[in-house]
Amino acid sequence: MKHNESDVIIIGAGLTGLSAANRLIEDGFHVTVLEAMERAGGKVESVEKESGWFERGPQFVNDDMSEMVKLIERAGLTLAETTVADNAVMIHAETKEDADQRTEPLVPKLFATRLTDDIPLAQLYANAGMNDTSLSIIRSMQTELVTIEPDQLSAIALIDTNNRYPSEKSDLTHQASGPLGTVVTYLADRLKDRLIYEAPVTHVRTSEKMYTVHTKNEQYTAPAVIVALPPAVATSLNYPEEVESQFRDALSSYTNGAIVKVTWQFDQPFWNDLHAKNTEKPMAGLVYTNPEGITVSVSSKANGQPRLTMFIGGNEAKRFSTMNEKERIHEATRLLAMGVGSAAYDYTDATDSVWVDHPYCGGGYGASVHFGGQPDAAEHLRLPYERFLFASSETATEFPNFMEGAVRAGIRAAMNIK
Repeated sequence: MKHNESDVIIIGAGLTGLSAANRLIEDGFHVTVLEAMERAGGKVESVEKESGWFERGPQFVNDDMSEMVKLIERAGLTLAETTVADNAVMIHAETKEDADQRTEPLVPKLFATRLTDDIPLAQLYANAGMNDTSLSIIRSMQTELVTIEPDQLSAIALIDTNNRYPSEKSDLTHQASGPLGTVVTYLADRLKDRLIYEAPVTHVRTSEKMYTVHTKNEQYTAPAVIVALPPAVATSLNYPEEVESQFRDALSSYTNGAIVKVTWQFDQPFWNDLHAKNTEKPMAGLVYTNPEGITVSVSSKANGQPRLTMFIGGNEAKRFSTMNEKERIHEATRLLAMGVGSAAYDYTDATDSVWVDHPYCGGGYGASVHFGGQPDAAEHLRLPYERFLFASSETATEFPNFMEGAVRAGIRAAMNIK
């Protein structure tokens, strides 16, 4: 095989691209993976500080997420429980009431709604006839979860996304025992010199059933291509005319999310002594409604240092992204103190990360279909055009916008490209 020729070119070395590549090399395919950044993993990024490892990107799984569990174990790690009491609940930061009591009966009904015509997600909320407090809590929790304001989103597409989460368990129940970067390293090392860094793709051309993928300095040729990028990022590439006509509308239906994450480490888990108002239920986390789109979760691992993590989504994430690191942590700590008291300021370490309009990773936990886009865009993008295929966590048939979805999408793409 000639230099820069392979059986399959994969654009993007996040979990989707790495998973697709590993499945293909196991089946004897010669692959080339092109990664725009100087590292693999996409949003999965572990950083080491004197106080320990922190995850700048995603970190939580549950034991129904079988592909991630297998990868964690193959990388030499184990599954560690998140240390939250069995009867713990989300607490409304402003009123200190049990937020779960208000939302748990309503959310399943909300996403069981059948719509013949699309509406903005905010309208779906308004049509549900909830009282103001319940509506505000659900709006805020969903804004953080989806990382985009509900008035911008397709209700039909979000109902579909919700229905593709096949587990009855929260995604927060477990974490890897060590840095998730270990999983990325495990997958990347198996590719050896077939993983090429700092090679952002500009365009793809086709001739005589072969695709040529162009980067700034090189070109690579193969009879098959997998674009393993979030859809809103994939829109920036230039494709052959037939691929453009097949997929452009679906790709353009997506809008990037926006998320800022702040994690604090403490000497003691003081939140175990905090309870929802008029109950004995301890705190699993907080949800804020002013500002909207912010939640806090207990993120301590079993036998690990006590930690809390704040997730800031949507417009608030964009506001936080304009600050420097010191300002972000200061403002986030001020908000944390509103929910848990002055003990918030007694942290021993803190780290933050910003996933807003990243040129190669997009933003938020993923992209979502905007109102006015194609509600079935994910289904459309799952269909191969000859041997050209898009794959990402957003298009996953199960666990979309989670690490599990990214891995499953990559495996599915590898099987469909053969």
